[in-house]
Amino acid sequence: MNPMFKHAVFPVFTFFALALACCSQAATLVRDGRATAVIALPAEPDEQEALAAKDLVDYVSKMSGATLEVKKLDDAGLDALLTEAGRQGQTAVVLGRLAMPRLRQALGDSTQVRGAFALQIGAAGGNTLVAAAGDEWEFQLDQQRIGEDIGLWRPENWGGNWQTIKTSSSSWSNQGLRYYKGLAWYRQTVDVRKDAAGKRLFLWCGGVDETARVWVNGKPIGISSGSAFLPFEMDATGAVQAGKNTIVFCVSNQVVNELGTGGILAPVILYAPKDGANAKLENVRDLKPTFP
Repeated sequence: MNPMFKHAVFPVFTFFALALACCSQAATLVRDGRATAVIALPAEPDEQEALAAKDLVDYVSKMSGATLEVKKLDDAGLDALLTEAGRQGQTAVVLGRLAMPRLRQALGDSTQVRGAFALQIGAAGGNTLVAAAGDEWEFQLDQQRIGEDIGLWRPENWGGNWQTIKTSSSSWSNQGLRYYKGLAWYRQTVDVRKDAAGKRLFLWCGGVDETARVWVNGKPIGISSGSAFLPFEMDATGAVQAGKNTIVFCVSNQVVNELGTGGILAPVILYAPKDGANAKLENVRDLKPTFP
């Protein structure tokens, strides 16, 4: 197998994911372009559990072209799935409440579950992961809409009231921001290995609510389409460097809704497309020329 990337860390959010079939080693989800894993959800998944499954399906599809099957099961159905996955050499990725009894048993009945598990996606000739942002970002509200003027997009600008916020694993509502409307800034620094230097590189985001302008190392790389919750990607080739790279999102959330969502909602990654210099962005819709 020629792995596209090996042991890439994908966040395991509180009460979220556990690869039960191989919890002591890397979980192989795709091999030779074919899915070798199945996602198991509770029979009636809640909003966060459904979002976790969607994020993982979208992420794996983007990186390998393979689509993971999602099944909604009760405990008996999960037992049958684990038995069948074991026979076929597959990985069962169990999410949310369905995973908790076995997860607590495996960790000595711990009530606080945090950490990460390793994914291994093998796909010869596929896209190559360069860096993956974590679930937690530095975060700052911009009620006066002055963030761009004072340079919050600059990687060397460490002043201001930066705090920590979760993205994929928790909504704005759950973090005290249910009724906030306006601009919000996100910042995170990721490591890019030396062999990625000089390659064509794209930034992919699984979704924001509602629109985002993005900088890498102080260089603007684009504005999302304005289609909330939908994945988008941007060409970051000229902005990424080997070593430390600071990614900054300014997200505009203006429309009143009852979901309690806002900001970055899904994983953010940098990857090298398999077609190199000939690669084309695969945005759901054209990027916007103005922001917000």
